Amino acid sequence: MRRGFAVVVGLLTLFALAPRPANACTNLIITKGASADGSTFIAYAADSHELYGELYLQPGGVFPAGAMRDVIDWDSGKFLGRIPQAPRTYWRVGNINEHQVAIGETTFGGREELAKPEKGALVDYGSLMYIALERAKTAREAIQVMTGLATEYGYASEGESFSVADPNEAWILEMIGKGENTKGALWVARRIPDGYISGHANQSRIHTFPLHDPANCLYAPDVISFARAKGWFSGKDEEFSFADTYAPADFGSLRFCEARVWSMFRRAAPSANLPFDAAKGVPAPLPLWIKPDKKLAVADAMALMRDHFEGTPLDMTKDVGAGPFACPYRWRPMEWEVDGKTYVHERAISTQQTGFSFGLQLGRELRVLPLLRHDRRHPAGAARARGPLHRGPARDRPGRARALQPGAGARPRLPDEVLGRAGRDGAQTLAEAGRGPARQVHGRQRQGQPGERHPPGVPESVVPADRGRPRSPARILM
Repeated sequence: MRRGFAVVVGLLTLFALAPRPANACTNLIITKGASADGSTFIAYAADSHELYGELYLQPGGVFPAGAMRDVIDWDSGKFLGRIPQAPRTYWRVGNINEHQVAIGETTFGGREELAKPEKGALVDYGSLMYIALERAKTAREAIQVMTGLATEYGYASEGESFSVADPNEAWILEMIGKGENTKGALWVARRIPDGYISGHANQSRIHTFPLHDPANCLYAPDVISFARAKGWFSGKDEEFSFADTYAPADFGSLRFCEARVWSMFRRAAPSANLPFDAAKGVPAPLPLWIKPDKKLAVADAMALMRDHFEGTPLDMTKDVGAGPFACPYRWRPMEWEVDGKTYVHERAISTQQTGFSFGLQLGRELRVLPLLRHDRRHPAGAARARGPLHRGPARDRPGRARALQPGAGARPRLPDEVLGRAGRDGAQTLAEAGRGPARQVHGRQRQGQPGERHPPGVPESVVPADRGRPRSPARILM
């Protein structure tokens, strides 16, 4: 596949992307120098037994001066307002765009004083990700877009950690609002050194950071002064810790969140002998990144995302809830009482209630069937796939395909770099490759179409990327 678009690793279950409840995500980030094939890799799991994913295509385009873009809250579906549209936008599918920029996230919440977003804030965390993918060619540009939007229009969400990557760089961006009476956001972004891996899991992970290294660290100009004015920090600037100030760790954030990062790190770099304290819930900051003992292949990344603390004192196949069959999965709630004493189930990376997960491999040229194909011989020839994607002919792949609406005039066309090696002339629709009309193979209908089954052979129009998305369930600790 050409470098203009990324390979989506279908061996990880792919349902991208619908909103998810807070405290329910894990991100793994592998830089190109730490991967066996020289690709940057992001793995992401969104965990909720009530969550259903959708894979959305948002075509790129050219827009006239004065054009506006709707902003829809990713979690609630609420219309937040409109902002000026960029003159040019890029194609995106789920959380990746045509230039192989990819973004994932986990929610850490942060200080209660900052929990309520600024009144009138226009851009939530999900919209930040999607708008950045529509406007950025690199990870660094995406960070500039996201932080610029939050500063100009207000940040309408809780504290978030973002994985922002392209084929050459991988960053962690952490952001939190300034409270309901102050516009803007407080943020720090750090580039992960090449040859290292990182991760985050619902707890802020950036502590101290370099103040004079813009090639590797970016931050809001008032990220320290704001904390001083609030009385939350009084030391030297170089001693300032973003995580300790804006998202102080407690037992839950360590045992249920940092423990997941600890388990990834201890498996990827056993020689580091990382202390067990953070996993137990004892304050002991983990490094933001770590160098793996060997370069990691896609299969290694998959194994890290399947972790249940095997081989550690938290091994879920051996604790009181495992039963006679050594089951590593626990239903919620995570806390329970016996004889007046409170106990906890562990919160592993791999859980029975993952709503969707993805693996995004950036920068490699693999002979994989493109995610989207266009046949110029048929006006309705583009198709949208949902579900697990595998190598091989489209007719051999499970998933969901829908034809675009025909007869709608000039329809946006996929650029050649999206099509991959097949090119425009050799491309087939998924319907053609499957020897039949586009149809629903499996999966939940979009909200607003309960129980509807699309008639075979009758094309269905594409729903705009920010509408028709299933609504988020209640926000619960996962």
